[in-house]
Parts: sequence; structure tokens; C-alpha cells
Amino acid sequence: MRRRLRAARLFIYCFLSAGVFFSDILSTAVPTWKCTAPAYSRISLTVLPGISHRRFRFRELFGDRKNPESADTEERFIEMRWLNIEPNSTIALYNHPPEQNVNNFLERVSSTGQSSGYYATNVTMPRIQCDKPASVLTNDCLHFWIAVLNSDMEIVELDCFRGFPFWMYESREHLRKVEVRRAFIPGTHNSGTYDYYESGTVHSRVTQYVECQDESVFNQLFYGARYFELRASFSPKRRQARPANMFCDDRWASSQQRTSRENACRQATMWSVHGSFVTSSSFDQIASDIRRFLEATQEIVLVDLHKFKISGRWWWTTDLHLELWRLLIDELGEFMAPYKEDVTFGELWRSNKRLIVSTIHPMHHLSPCIWPAPLHIWANTDRLSELEVFLDTRLCADVQKSKRITVAKGQLTPRVGLKMLRNTLRNRGGVRSFTPGTNRVMDRLYRGKWACANVVAVDYLLSSDVVRVAIAVNTLPDNPANNTRFPSSASFNQTTCSPAKSFLPPICKSRGRS
Repeated sequence: MRRRLRAARLFIYCFLSAGVFFSDILSTAVPTWKCTAPAYSRISLTVLPGISHRRFRFRELFGDRKNPESADTEERFIEMRWLNIEPNSTIALYNHPPEQNVNNFLERVSSTGQSSGYYATNVTMPRIQCDKPASVLTNDCLHFWIAVLNSDMEIVELDCFRGFPFWMYESREHLRKVEVRRAFIPGTHNSGTYDYYESGTVHSRVTQYVECQDESVFNQLFYGARYFELRASFSPKRRQARPANMFCDDRWASSQQRTSRENACRQATMWSVHGSFVTSSSFDQIASDIRRFLEATQEIVLVDLHKFKISGRWWWTTDLHLELWRLLIDELGEFMAPYKEDVTFGELWRSNKRLIVSTIHPMHHLSPCIWPAPLHIWANTDRLSELEVFLDTRLCADVQKSKRITVAKGQLTPRVGLKMLRNTLRNRGGVRSFTPGTNRVMDRLYRGKWACANVVAVDYLLSSDVVRVAIAVNTLPDNPANNTRFPSSASFNQTTCSPAKSFLPPICKSRGRS
């Protein structure tokens, strides 16, 4: 009996002591829990390219390009994406900051046990004209927000749709000593073949395999692209720049023919082209867009003159190359960097020569500011599985051993044939239809085993997360590109490439800026 009494007393004593101990703990201030942001956001908003689904009418092929009254010119749907979130979470779309009212959402979807996925909403993205004179570049949120909610409808993670006009300079501490040929740089494929989507028009049907972007070059810069693949064309029909009896040859027999050539060159206007189709995007406008962006920011831009095409029976001559080069020099010369194989971002910023212009045409002896053409890693396939195998084999190995800038072409190339004709007549959307699916796969691989990439060119930039991936890859502490090969005192060739410095005899009169 005494033993039981002692045991009871001991139990009561321990219980009361423990109560005092836990009450002391509970009475102390509980620290506030803060969510540490990951290296990159695990949620994002992308924009699907608009696709027309009108029935085919043969007579429309020969009609005017008119938009029907019932067409929606803003038919670009928002897509929500999530990566490595908690299973069975809720992903919601808002047109206001979710903190104001978390229950007032536009659409929501459950991850249903999947930590990664995507969901195409029925909400359309309005056209944002970033290149208007009154516009101010900002990386603030625009129109829409995305949030991950737990079972108690509490916000776990938050992000929004926005541009990235300053991302390079904001990452300068990570990029300062990195060579341009070793950094991860997002860009666009066929950058000049852009046009705003017009639902249900003949234009959308015929050019669905020609257009690869739906934002202007300035807007592409605003949204974070820093590499631009441009294909130049000279179309005599556009400006009637060439007389019918003009010879397109570099060998001239008389001064009269040379004078005729000079008169034609003065009126030359260059246009963006894809294949045999000349688009409505002029190089004058593209150069102006790049200049205005360089003047407004401290970003570094790469321009790749990848192909040259001429309409009709004409072909490219040295004169046309010189005219195109003078157009770029007049507009962008003060920003052009002289060629240096292992140039770093820090050197470009210190010299304020923040534009790299390369060309596939052998003109490098004419100016120190003409860079050799990048190495293009192009699978030339319309199968996603073949594209992945090709880049698996080539990408990292080529980037590591290349002394030039390397461009990964992460897009499918449609094959000309009955399949393309059938899809065109049925209005399946062309490049717009298969690009989002391709970009989803490419984004996932660039986050992982393909983080070794240098320049990445994509179709329809807003349907890809490549800019966010680039920011994450370039700012990770263990990124192999963040080397220390260059000391802070590294010098840089201060060669000036400006309109005032003439490096060629004036075959065509230089055009001044307006």
C-alpha cells in the first residue's frame, strides 16, 4: 500500500512539474514563420498563342484580309503552371492581389496528387503595348496573379504575370565575371516574324507556319528575351526599290551601272522573312525597337543575322549586305561591341557596348563589330522525341567545346507535305498549335539536365518559362558558368563602332536617324 502511495505521489509531482514546464514554453513568444522563396518561383503564368477554329472557305483564299465582326482579336488564353508543389494543393488565378480577397478568384484547379502540371484557363490575356512612348518599363505585376492555396485557403506561394526588362543587370553580381558564351541567355527564334493574332482571318490561316512570335521585338525585350534571330529580305515589290533592268551582280562594267545601283540602294528597305514569305516587319522598326530598349536599360542584347532571302529572281549581293549593315550602324552603332571571343558581361557593362551583332555572311574583315555566326544546334525534326534525343546528344558537349556563342533551337520544324496541307486547310493552327506543348517539355529539361545551355531560342515567347529558367540558372551559387576566370581589373577593347566612323567606301548613301 505504501509503495502504491509513493508511486502516486511521484506521478503527481512529475505531472505538475511537466505542466509548469510546458506552460512556460507556451507563454513565451512564438516566432513568426516565414516562407523562404526557392531559387525560382514554382508557379507561373504563360500565354497560349491564339488559334482560329473557323471552318475553311476556299473563296477566302482570294479575298481581302478582313477580320470578321464576330472575331475576338484577343483570343490568347492564360495557362497556369506549377512545379514541385505540395500534392492536393489548389492553384488559383486572380485579377487582383490575392491578399485582398483570397476567395474572389477567376479560376482555380486542384493539383490532384500531382506536384507538377499545367492548366489552360478560359481567361484571355489583353494586349499590352509596352513600346508606346508614354509607357514606362517596369517589372511590376500586370493584370493577373497566381497563388497556391492549402486546404485552409491560405496562400502558400504567390506570383504574377510580369515583364523582365532589367533581369540581366539585376543579376550583375552573378553575371559580372561570366563569359557571354557560357551564360544561359533566353531568346526567340525567327524574332522578326511576329504579328498580332486576328481570329478567323485568311491571314492567320495562310501564315500559320510563317509567324513564330506574336509580340513586337520591343515587347520581346520587355518580357525578357535577349537573343534575336533575324532573317533579312529585300523585296523589290515593297518599295519598288530596283529598276526592272538593274543587274544583281557584284561585277560592274561601267560607271553608269554603278550609279544606277547606288540609286537603288538608297531606297532599299529590309524586311523580316521566314522561308519564302516576306513579313510586314521592317528592319528599320526592329532596329528602332532595340535602340529604344538599350537607351532605357542596362541590358545586353544579342542580334544574329541568320539568313538572307530576296524576293523574286533577285539574290543577295555584297551591296545589300552593306546597306543592311549601314542601317544597323546608323541606328545601333554606338552600342555595338567589338568582337572578343571570351568577353564577359562585366566588360560589356564597363564599356557600355551592350549589343553583339553577328552575321552568317563573311563580312568580319570589314568591321571589328561584326561577330562570327553562332553555332546553331538544330534538330530539324517535327517529332518531340527526336528533338529531345538530339539535344541530349549534342547540347552540353557542343557548348563546352565551342569557342563561339551556341544557340539551342528548342522547337519543332514542320515538314512540307500532305500533313501540312491538311492542317492548313483544317485550320489546325500551325506553329501556334504545337509550340506550347514543346515549350513545356523544353522548360522542364532546361531546368534540369540542359541547364548547360548557352543561348536558347523559342517560338512564341510568352508560352514559355525560359526567362524565369534563365534567371534561376544564372543566379544559382553552384552554377558552373559562374566562374572566376576574369579578374575585376580585366581590360576591354574600347573600339568605337559609330556612324561617324566610316569603315567602307560609300557604295550606298548612309541613312541618318530620324
